[in-house]
Formats: sequence, C-alpha cells, structure tokens
Amino acid sequence: MKFFPQTLLRWIVLFLLSCLAGLGMANEQEITDASSDEESTAPERTRRIPVITYHHHLPLELKVAGRYRDGSVTNSVESFREQMAWLRENGYSSLTLAEFEAFLDHGADPAMEKKVLITFDDGYLTTLKFCYPILKECGFTAVVFLITGRQPALPEARFLPEKLQYISLAEMASASDVFEWAGHTHNLHSMKRTASRSDLLSADSAVLNEDVALSRALLGQTRHFCFPFGQYDEQVTERLSQLGFRYFYTTENGWTQPQTGNKLMISRLNISPGMTLAGFARLFRDDV
Repeated sequence: MKFFPQTLLRWIVLFLLSCLAGLGMANEQEITDASSDEESTAPERTRRIPVITYHHHLPLELKVAGRYRDGSVTNSVESFREQMAWLRENGYSSLTLAEFEAFLDHGADPAMEKKVLITFDDGYLTTLKFCYPILKECGFTAVVFLITGRQPALPEARFLPEKLQYISLAEMASASDVFEWAGHTHNLHSMKRTASRSDLLSADSAVLNEDVALSRALLGQTRHFCFPFGQYDEQVTERLSQLGFRYFYTTENGWTQPQTGNKLMISRLNISPGMTLAGFARLFRDDV
C-alpha cells in the first residue's frame, strides 16, 4: 500500500476545510439576507395621536369650597399646571388643527412622535383665565370647542367662580396665539326637547341649518365639531358633514389614527378631576 506524500495530504486537508468554511458563510449570508428582506417588508406600526380633553378649571381652594367641589368635569388649576409641566418635561409638543388634519389625512409621519392635541369643551371663562397662561408658559396650543350662543359679546365685568361663565367674542382674538376655536353648536347644547337626548339629535333640518350657519360664521367656517354630551348618530353626522364639518370629536376613549373619508371620527382621552399625575402619564403609553 502506497501512502500520499505528506505535503499533498496537507493540501487536501486545507482544501476541504476551505470548502466547509465557504459553505458555512454562504448559509449565514442566506439567513442574513432573509432577515433583511423580512425587516424591509414588515408593515410599519400605525402611528397614533393622543387627543386629551378638559372642560372646567378652578383653583383648588375655590373648587373644594364651592358648588363644583364634586363636579365630574371641574379639574383643579394646580393639577392642570402639573400635567402640562409633565408633558413639557417629557418632550411633548402640541399640535395645531392644521397639523392634526395633515396627520389624519396623510398618515404616519416620524415627526408625529411625542405630539398631543389638547382640547377644551364648552368655552368656559376659566379656560381663558386659568389655562391660557399655563399653556402659553409651556409653549403649547389648544383647541376650544365653543357653544357660540352662550358667548357674551364683551368680557364679563367680574369673575364669579360659582357661576359658569363663558369666553366672550371680544376676547377670542387676543387669545388666538394659544387657542384655536371650533364648533360645539350655537344653541343646541342642551336637552330641552327630549330628556337624556341632545337637542342636536332632536333638531329638525331648518333648526340645525340655522344653528350651524350661526356657529360657523362666528368661528371662521371651522370644519371641526364636538358632539354635545358625546351623543351622535349617523344621520346627524351626515347632515353636519353636508353643512361643512369634516372632523368630529367624540367622547369615545382612545388614541386617534389616520383615516379616510368625509367624516373623520376622533377618539379622545378625558382628563378627569380625580386623575393622579401617574394616571395622566399612563395615558401616553402607546403599548398597542
């Protein structure tokens, strides 16, 4: 039996090792390429925006001593200041309505990270008296849904914490560096016609047409509308859409994501009087 020379045997071993190494690298490359393809084709998670809502605010001392002590929509000014400070310290910035419209209409945008739309329902004078300076100090803007039929022409002569007073028509212009104004009906934010049912839902076509015309005329033809008491149905939403509104704000709880169509429904996060700062912070966890 004849043996191969030692040198030749060494070359054969090296050659076989080289082939095995090359095969391993090829398999590794295939795995890497496959992973890259999966990452590139994986759908991007739908970006969503938190829309928070408030109503009425009083300094804690006035709140606990007065008729709104147990009010379900009367927050303290101190808690509002604390919440706005939390937003600022955690890198949030507020959206204007134009920016929010662009998000709803055009979808995900990396620039929408850490954005929030701040809203106030009804247009109470306390929103202007107490919340306006805090928002301005923090560099935030907000949207106020006004019941235009309750607005006085001129500012109230005296602030009365035991009474629900409203931002006047005359005060709107000077506060527009922080606030944008949107619709909450002119005179249909009540339940005078039917118990437990909003007058907006009970109004006939002529009454609704007149109410919308008055409201939008005072608000620069806004396309944003907040349902009184959170009540709505398909019929009234379609009628409001035909009269010029497109963006509809509900009391349904949740974040809002991009949508299509002529009637866009906005979910919101209600900031209740009993909410702690930790509870407020939890609202901004987008875990889904």
